[in-house]
Amino acid sequence: MTNLSRLIFCIIICLAVLLLTALPAWTEEMPEDVLDGFKRAHPDMAPEVSPEIEQKSPEVLKRIESDLSKVALTLDACSTWQKTGYDPDVIKILKKTETPATLFLGGLWMLNYSQETEALHDNNLFELGNHSYSHPDLTRHDPSVIRQELGYTQLIARKLTGEMPRLFRPPYVKKNNDVVDIAGELGMLTVQYDIASGDADENASPKEIADYVIDSVRPGSIVILHMNNPDLPTAEALPRIIAGLELRGLKPVTVSELKKQQ
Repeated sequence: MTNLSRLIFCIIICLAVLLLTALPAWTEEMPEDVLDGFKRAHPDMAPEVSPEIEQKSPEVLKRIESDLSKVALTLDACSTWQKTGYDPDVIKILKKTETPATLFLGGLWMLNYSQETEALHDNNLFELGNHSYSHPDLTRHDPSVIRQELGYTQLIARKLTGEMPRLFRPPYVKKNNDVVDIAGELGMLTVQYDIASGDADENASPKEIADYVIDSVRPGSIVILHMNNPDLPTAEALPRIIAGLELRGLKPVTVSELKKQQ
């Protein structure tokens, strides 16, 4: 291949990449098996017409490589068939300090806290994400169950808020290719984290949690916290975390806002 041929080949490849990235996401309807199952489980919440989904390429976001002084605080509202809880003090602190956050809500959680879900959606500080329907380890299930867990939660969110989340966090942050692929099929980016706060440990002290987050966080970090259990030390640690981030010159934003920095 001559130098001219190599140059032409490189130009063609570059143009092809630019065209592909410029193309809009492709649109599909909610899978029929998910919709049928949801109608049986929640007939009063089922849509009359299958909602359209703007599918995404499979992607996992753990941290944004950025020099900008922004970080994302994320809070999980885990919910299982056995237990669903809520710590309203966490949200009160975020509101009082006007701190943006991304809230990953479980499907059962939204059913138990429907009014709270609507209020959180209506507050411009927050964006809502999908945290599965009943919080199983999705890596132990086949694609049909994964699709149901994610799809049911999308439909519940749509019924309560008028829209479906575009972000997804797997239960126990456990994922495999099936989990990430199906999240993309249902229009969601899979969000992990690079800073585990440790607030899920009821015995952890608020100071230890806050000190660890403040010492470990860096521009582009995604911090994981919880909002589903008032017995956790999250609410006590949160004011320290927010103040510590400010002292370090780091500004909390939502995950979607953080991703714009890529």
